[in-house]
Amino acid sequence: MEIINFRNLILILIVVVTINYFRSNTIETEDLYLPIDTKILVISDDASQKDGGYPSHLSQILKTEVFTENISTWQGKDALTTLSQALDARKPNILIIHYGLVDVNRGKNLTDIQNNLNQMITLAKNNSVYVLLIGMPTNEILKFTTHYLYTQIATQNNIDIEDSAMAYILNDSDYKKTDLQPNSKGNEYLAQEIAKKLTLSYTPVFKPL
Repeated sequence: MEIINFRNLILILIVVVTINYFRSNTIETEDLYLPIDTKILVISDDASQKDGGYPSHLSQILKTEVFTENISTWQGKDALTTLSQALDARKPNILIIHYGLVDVNRGKNLTDIQNNLNQMITLAKNNSVYVLLIGMPTNEILKFTTHYLYTQIATQNNIDIEDSAMAYILNDSDYKKTDLQPNSKGNEYLAQEIAKKLTLSYTPVFKPL
């Protein structure tokens, strides 16, 4: 009797996991949405995302405004000032942080990257803005895998992370135009994965009056 109950429990768990897997991986683009008037700001150190990158695809998918602010190099307070000004000007509900891909692949000091990300996250949260961190992968000889630092930072700051799309893109030559840069197809895929994440995870943050 105990064996039968144990087997039934295993079957139930398998069914639940399977349902959740397909639920999260078969969402149609037309089913992706955010609350009306939601505004998104993308902060990126990838200049190619400024015009025609995944933010434009994301805007089309979610039918919402998506603004992009580029930080080509991190310059401490100057970069934070740029982000602060963008937050004040755009008044976004969501901040997407796309930062550090080149740095983590060129062996830049991880403490510097971590500090930069933490400062951006803190600034956004202090402005009552929901933050989604995009996990950046490193080349582990045979394939790209998301660097552990991003998951660690997301956990420490209690924010959501999209931790698989960039690695998937960089592991498939059909999705990238250089070793570290998505092509048009890759940008469309990245936008779709971010849209899925936001649709499933985003909860509006009520800003104080």
